Amino acid sequence: MKSLTLFLVSFFCFASTVSAQETHFPLGIWYEGGVGALRQNVVPEDPVEAAKMYDRDFADIAKHGIDVIVVPNTTPAHHKPLLDAAQKHNLKLIIELAHEGGDIGNMIRGAAPIDLARVHQMFETHLKPIQSHPALWKVQLLDEPPIPALEHYFQTAEALRQYDPRHAPFCCLVGDGPVEPFVKSTRSDVAAFDCYPIGVNTPKGDGKTLRDFAQVASRAALAAERNSAHAWAVLQCHAITGQLRFPTPAELRCMTWLSLATGSKGVFWFLYQTESLDPARTSIMSGLVDEKSQSSDRWDEVAKLTKEIKPLIPTLMQLTPSTEAASTKKNVSAYMLKDKQGRRYIFAVNINTSERRSIPVGISSTKDITVTRLPDNQKVQPTREGENLSWSADLEPGAAALYRID
Repeated sequence: MKSLTLFLVSFFCFASTVSAQETHFPLGIWYEGGVGALRQNVVPEDPVEAAKMYDRDFADIAKHGIDVIVVPNTTPAHHKPLLDAAQKHNLKLIIELAHEGGDIGNMIRGAAPIDLARVHQMFETHLKPIQSHPALWKVQLLDEPPIPALEHYFQTAEALRQYDPRHAPFCCLVGDGPVEPFVKSTRSDVAAFDCYPIGVNTPKGDGKTLRDFAQVASRAALAAERNSAHAWAVLQCHAITGQLRFPTPAELRCMTWLSLATGSKGVFWFLYQTESLDPARTSIMSGLVDEKSQSSDRWDEVAKLTKEIKPLIPTLMQLTPSTEAASTKKNVSAYMLKDKQGRRYIFAVNINTSERRSIPVGISSTKDITVTRLPDNQKVQPTREGENLSWSADLEPGAAALYRID
């Protein structure tokens, strides 16, 4: 009882505490943690048998260049096997303490006031046994909390910060709409948002769908930036029977680069496994590997993307979105960003996912500039027409190029 009293006093005295600015740029993936009948046995209920699967899957995930895994719906009996497998393969985990957040999730969604004693008890029961594990990075309190529940989420997040300052609270938001109220009300330093735009009737390579996605990602990044937070994009790699189709590898490539070009400081791909959403198997959510754990062209594409992104991460972490135009031509997918010194960068993205294209890029300047393509530091010679300086980026379908302007 004494420890609970001290916890409550600490919470009410320091509820204004804000976690330090996030410094890691995650290349992450979602991994379903529900076991046994909860997810039609996609993961064995026996922790010993499940540990073999975790070791195999996490080895595969690490091989593809991923460094962070979000594991929702985990049962406490599987926490240690998950974390041990992650540590073995140099991965960090974001773990949800129970199915749909357990008792904490119920309180966040509920109408009654948050019971801090119950919150503390869940931390004691489910978090304390694993909080010293080196593979634990953050704690997911509840996936996609509804906007009316943000105050409840905030109170629970503050309770977690006081109980365990080393492991920040985490959740993923539905789209970009909640980003501004979320970061304002919860004072979170990150806002992960999901956007799954490719429906079963979306034509392959539909430019409007990809441009709409870019607008969602841009709004999320700008909202996070206004509130001293980072936006993390969670990207569609999956299909759902009757709802979503698989993105093509080029569409996946394009969405990844568009999220980074518009200012996201982390990217996650959803989802690793394939699983049934109902016992009758009438609805399947198909991931990057199939039900026999066989790979896909989308999973191969993720491996290529992580290799391309990693050399850019030190630069990307320094960039913020700018409203300045990045092309002298309309309807061109080129985006301006700036670093802390005010130096300009341009991300050009080929939004055509079926053809190689030359993307016109440019800025207005009365002074001569030096254009450098990153990360290889290749110099580009722009052409001047009056105050307009321009060049072209020759890009494969869905590919991108980042330029620094000096």
